[in-house]
Amino acid sequence: MCVASTAWSLRVSLPPVLSNPIDDKQISNLNKYLKDMWDMQSGRFELDVVTSTKTNAKNGEIWIFNDSGTYKLQVKAGGTVRSVTLSP
Repeated sequence: MCVASTAWSLRVSLPPVLSNPIDDKQISNLNKYLKDMWDMQSGRFELDVVTSTKTNAKNGEIWIFNDSGTYKLQVKAGGTVRSVTLSP
């Protein structure tokens, strides 16, 4: 059985709000937003490899957890960190 569901980890944040006068921080935020959009369109993602679970992650974040050589794909969804163990 194949089940399709929404991949919330691929969401892009809201576009930055620009106000006059436009400063360097606004331009930097706009560049980050546009890069995230381009990465999503092009399929380019870099996942963090961490050695401890991200407890302060936001919903929709995804990363790889290295538990002493056992790799787990983790995502925070619905306020809970969920794991899938990756086979070699």
